[in-house]
Amino acid sequence: MVHPSLRHLIYFILLTLLTSIGCGQKTRPMNDMVEGIVKIDGTPLAQVSVEFIPDEGPKAISPSSSAVTDDSGHYSLISGSLKPGAVVGKHRVIVRQGRTEGRQDLDDLPAQPAKAAGGPRRHKIPDVYGIAAQTPLRVEVTQDQHTYDLQLSRNAVPLKE
Repeated sequence: MVHPSLRHLIYFILLTLLTSIGCGQKTRPMNDMVEGIVKIDGTPLAQVSVEFIPDEGPKAISPSSSAVTDDSGHYSLISGSLKPGAVVGKHRVIVRQGRTEGRQDLDDLPAQPAKAAGGPRRHKIPDVYGIAAQTPLRVEVTQDQHTYDLQLSRNAVPLKE
């Protein structure tokens, strides 16, 4: 029979081990301010969706971060856990076309005014930027850098794994 105080000691050691091990997932630090300008061939992209997807191994689970650009192409990320910024580390960046007024299809229109009164111009984004496995946009978010300007090209080539 095991002495009661020894049994308590064993329970305490097991509990300490279990809580220190957790579920085997790493929590990565956040950069609480990640912003920038999105451009295609030098022209700012208005009202497009930007998403930073952590590029990490299967044992680490971190939230992606996203934003929609304003009329000047500026974005400021919010993570999937509703905190501003993005996790520190390497990311694949996808950029997708936002919705147009009246759900107009942009495939036939390389550049059209979004508003009749001289508003921001809408540009078709090549499909390669909307697929995480193929996007040529890669960013390494660091703790101390806060501005990440994204330069897209109409002639983008898918990145091969």
